[in-house]
Amino acid sequence: MSMLVMSFFYNWLDARAATWDKLARLYETEIEPDSSSFVHTTFVMNERCYRGIGTIGAGRKGLYLALEQSHQFLHPPLLIPWSDIEAMPAQTNVRYAFRIKATATKLQMGDIAAEEIRKFVPGDGPRRAPLAA
Repeated sequence: MSMLVMSFFYNWLDARAATWDKLARLYETEIEPDSSSFVHTTFVMNERCYRGIGTIGAGRKGLYLALEQSHQFLHPPLLIPWSDIEAMPAQTNVRYAFRIKATATKLQMGDIAAEEIRKFVPGDGPRRAPLAA
């Protein structure tokens, strides 16, 4: 099997596992975030970890998620309205969790980006989980 075919197959599997394919049908964008952005950051989407290749943006229009250009095949940039996002209880002491309502996609990230996003998410926003006893 050629490298190109294997790469396509891997990207297809990854997009499906993270529900990026469903999110792209609803939220694909060409608009850049209009305020705070965190580049080369890590986030987890439905247990799929995008370590150091993500961009998270928080602006008036919504949550911006993108991967580095070399990883965007089948993973286009997304702009998700704040009304479509809700806070979830965090499950570890280093992650904050959000849920994208339309697809029930779970999104986790570190403290700095999550603190910025909490400013926009309706309600109190997620809280860091307590340290395990």
